This record gives sequence, C-alpha cells and structure tokens, in this order.
Amino acid sequence: MYDFDKMTDRRGTSCSKWDNMSSMFSEKGLLPLWIADMDFRCCEEAVSAIRKRVDHGVFGYTVLPDSYFDAIAGWMRRRHGWSVQKEWLVTSVTVVSALNIFVQAFTNPGDGVIIQKPVYFPFEECVLDNGRALVNNELLEQDGYYTMDFDDLERKASCPENKMLLLCSPHNPVCRAWTAEELLRVIDICRRNDIYLIADEIHMDFVFNAKHIPLGTLTDYDKLAVCTSPSKTFNMAGLKMANIFIPDENMRKAFTRRSKSQCGIIPNNPLSIAGIEAAYASGDKWLDEVKRYIWENFCFVDNYIKQYLPALRMTRPEATYLAWIDFSGTGLRGKELSVFLREKAKIALDEGSVFGKNSEGYARINLATDRTVVKECLDRIRDNLAK
Repeated sequence: MYDFDKMTDRRGTSCSKWDNMSSMFSEKGLLPLWIADMDFRCCEEAVSAIRKRVDHGVFGYTVLPDSYFDAIAGWMRRRHGWSVQKEWLVTSVTVVSALNIFVQAFTNPGDGVIIQKPVYFPFEECVLDNGRALVNNELLEQDGYYTMDFDDLERKASCPENKMLLLCSPHNPVCRAWTAEELLRVIDICRRNDIYLIADEIHMDFVFNAKHIPLGTLTDYDKLAVCTSPSKTFNMAGLKMANIFIPDENMRKAFTRRSKSQCGIIPNNPLSIAGIEAAYASGDKWLDEVKRYIWENFCFVDNYIKQYLPALRMTRPEATYLAWIDFSGTGLRGKELSVFLREKAKIALDEGSVFGKNSEGYARINLATDRTVVKECLDRIRDNLAK
C-alpha cells in the first residue's frame, strides 16, 4: 500500500514545477499546480532498476533490448487489449518532439494541420513553428462536457491543402476519453480524405470508470501513428523517452529518416531504458493506487466546488489527472482571471487562454499531488473570491 499523502518534497531538485516557476510566472510565492507531472515518487521497481544500472558505472551508447519491447507489449496487452508488434516501435525524446517530426516529415510548408482546441498548447506550436497552417476544429461544449464537431472536421479534412490531424486521446485539457464510436468517425474521415492521423495517447493510463481505446485497436489505416510515453503514467518526464508506434513500414522509415538521420535524435538513454522497462513490467499495482488517489482528488474538488464555490464548474472528469475548471460564473476571464489567480489567490495554474481563445474563462489544475495541496489551492480561491 502506497502513501500518497506523504508527498516527496521536490523543492531544491531543479524541478520545473516547484523550482522554475519563473519560466511561466513573474509573481513570487505561488502554490504550483500547473505543469503536468506528479508530486509522487516513482514506483520502487523503476527506481531500483535505475539504481542497479547506475551501479554498473558504464553509460555508453545503448540499444533497446528485447526485454524493453516485451515489457511495453505486455503492458499494452493486459492494460489496453492492444497487441503491438516489435517492428512498429520507434523511440523519441518526448511525444512533443515526435509530433514535430511527424509534421516535418509528412507535410510541407504551408500545408494545413488540424488540431482540436482547447488542446495542449504545444500542438499549436508544432504546427506554426514548422511553418504549417493551423486549422482549428474547435471542440463543442455543452453543460461542461465536450464533444467533437464532426461536420466541421469533415469540411476541413476535405480541403486538399489540409494533410494531417493531430488527435489528443484522451484529450488534455477537457478530460475526455473518446468513445469507440467517436474514434471510428475520426478514422473514417481521415481515411476517406487521405489525412495523416497522429494520435497523442500520452494520458492513456489515466482513464476513469471506462477503458482507454488505443486507435491501433480500431483500424489498420496506413497513415496512422500512436504516440505514447511513460512520462505521465509513471512520472518519468525527466527521463526523456517516448514510445511511438507506426504500423506502416514506409511511414515508419520516413519518420526514422527525419528523426535520426536529419535531426540526429537518438534517445536511447541507458538509465531511461532500465527504469521504463521495470515500470511497464512491474508497475501495475503502483499505477492502480495512484489512479485511485487521483480519482479521490477529483471527487474532493467536485464536492468542494459544490459546497463552497458554486460559481465554478468542473468539466466531467473522464481522463487525465488535470481538472478543467470553468471560472466564467465569477465574471473573471482572460487577464482578469490571470490577475486573480496569480496576484490574489497566489496559485500557479495553467490558465485557459494558452489552450485556446475560447477558453479564457478556464484554468487547469494538476491533481496529481497531495490532497492538502489541492485543498490549499481551493481555499485560496474561495477566500479571495469572498473579498
């Protein structure tokens, strides 16, 4: 039994969340619930495997052992019902680096790349920073629940200048776990319009009260890739390694050529390999208990809002460990909401404006932390709204 109320003090470890808030916030003394990593210690199996590898003392060029793939394949099979093949696997530094490589390798400058706002803001960056045209298929929101605008997606996918869809599944920040019916409609639209479908499934292991559905279990579409990483699942973002599954051989070769030959990305860190392999092989119990604790945090936030903050609304949490909170009932949005959160409540959240203009009345709260920290955040909001 793990004790997630006993939080590891991360201050003084050069971690982004606690020690580098100045990269995003000019204000001092903020309570950090922003960047999407956990305040929980990684599972002991991974820590022990890394420690053992460190003790060996030699950290030269390293290849992926068969046992690495076997651990990931076993995880995908037992947790998600997905049978992956060894030849599909390509590693990258992060999912975001992989998204950039896909945009570079399979579209040309000026081509349209479709994203679905509000969405994780690096999606927009990897389109615009690579000189492609941003095409927004805005999600629809009703009563705190988001769905896809399939009519709009159909129109935009049918435009010959639009070549790719970046799909966030589960969706960050709106907490959606897309259903099989929704995903099949996306696949059908992409297939009929010859659109590359690149899925970011980094939050796949944080789906509550349902099952995550990997796109790879629904189709053999030859323009599909699925991006995964242990960074969210096991709190390993700093180990810098993502697992990308590309079933089509030609697409896989083109990705690898761009990634390794042209960009020089060879992410096989021996410490990362050791820790990730051990986590996927033996981390089930740890993850199950983390998910239970985080779900209880969601329930705590829901009850707290209903009791003390009726002007706020939390989007129904189906997935991720990131609560999406609507502040529009307070009359605060955009710059006013930012001033309230930073200067009055003294909390560091990912404010909705970075996910899309239509989300300026929202903020994202990272619930992968000690419940006392979550309560302190909500108390600060309550106490300062009352002033």
